[in-house]
Amino acid sequence: MKNVLILFFFVFLLFACNKVRIKEPSDFQVFADSSVYHANDTVTFSFKGNPDEISMYSGEQNHLYIYANRTMATPDSTLLSFNSVSTLRLASSQADSVNNLSFFISQNFNGTLNATSIKNATWVKLDTVPISKDTANKFSGKIHLEGFANAPFYVAFRYVSDSATATAVARKWAVNGFSLKTYFPDTTVTIASNFSSGGFSSVSILDASNKWVFLNDPIAFNAPAIGSLPNEDWMISRPFKVSTISADLPIKVKFISARLAQFKYIFKKAGTYHVVFVAYNVDANKSAEVVRPIDIIVVN
Repeated sequence: MKNVLILFFFVFLLFACNKVRIKEPSDFQVFADSSVYHANDTVTFSFKGNPDEISMYSGEQNHLYIYANRTMATPDSTLLSFNSVSTLRLASSQADSVNNLSFFISQNFNGTLNATSIKNATWVKLDTVPISKDTANKFSGKIHLEGFANAPFYVAFRYVSDSATATAVARKWAVNGFSLKTYFPDTTVTIASNFSSGGFSSVSILDASNKWVFLNDPIAFNAPAIGSLPNEDWMISRPFKVSTISADLPIKVKFISARLAQFKYIFKKAGTYHVVFVAYNVDANKSAEVVRPIDIIVVN
């Protein structure tokens, strides 16, 4: 009976400990020695109370409290660009009217890199994108993709050659300088800065002896030899979700190990800053917080 009582006592203690609620630091307050400062002045924030931790959203770009939990947003613009270049057309080459290289985008490709999945997807050919016709690098221009921001999309380069016969040969092509960026009101996100970060993969549909290859940043398709079979080869990106954006991060002001009465900060540009301090009490598994805003005006 004694052992049962001891066991019951320990179970009660464990249950009671788990029911302890972390108390929010409701006595925490923030004051500034003024509400108006000049750029590059030192702003002194004074604290009342002693929470375990304090973070600050300064109200500056990338430190906005309203974006503390965001993961998605609609970009103002989405811009893609690249350069293309070809070998010189010879007398034995196919005519300029036969376009080896095309650029596509798809929002329903399933990501499986085979001929069936590529065929079953809907690919939108961007005919207005300039493609090189000679040995000079041709800039694609800034391709606007705002119409595709509602869902993830893939982009692809397709190489086709149906005239690599005994009397005509297709040309070699290379593509470089791939870039995809999204522009939000408060920040710019680089989604891919080259073909490697774009996650491109090669898929051969016709004549697997010739395929796209990586040459560091550029990708290239070598011209098939005279007498080769027709070619169709794709270079397809990873899925791009351009509405994804990182949450804004706070500036760490106080850790649990020390009491802090003041915090000094410098605003370098004029403006009205909605500064937000978040104070926490924490233990190993839980936390409780209070939010304390304060507006600071900075003039030149």
